[in-house]
Amino acid sequence: MHIRQLLTQDQLNNFDESIALELIQKIEKGNIQNLSCSFLSVRAETVVLIAAALAQCPNLHTVNIAKNNLGQYGPATAEKLALAPSLHTVYMSGNNLGEHGPATAEKLALAPSLHTVYMGNNNLGEHGPATAEKLALAPSLHTVYMGNNNLGEHGPATAEKLALAPSL
Repeated sequence: MHIRQLLTQDQLNNFDESIALELIQKIEKGNIQNLSCSFLSVRAETVVLIAAALAQCPNLHTVNIAKNNLGQYGPATAEKLALAPSLHTVYMSGNNLGEHGPATAEKLALAPSLHTVYMGNNNLGEHGPATAEKLALAPSLHTVYMGNNNLGEHGPATAEKLALAPSL
């Protein structure tokens, strides 16, 4: 289900505590386990607030937060999502994380049940190995997608760091 089926664009543009509560109630009432928040066309700061609301949904298993151009807000978004108790799959692709990739990965790795992460198309380049090293800290991680990140010569080092994950 996409978040736009739960909230209007006006609510997304003016996201606040009362709208967050409404979102949480709709997710819980509908027993929604998979939610897409991709292509929101809102400020990155708003995506962080939405992630904080989603973290309060105990049955939420999968969140697609891709293609929101989070950049420097990637770590804050990941930190909020990592608080979701049942979260096991996160789509963070296409957020132009670049140098913020390692900090984003470090926060995501704190999610207790995280096992699948999509981090492709984030222009990680030279930050690929550090991002992989941080993701490898997730205790139950078994699938990572990091394609199309302009890794070039950093590809082998990125793969080596991912290989350190205990459950990959």
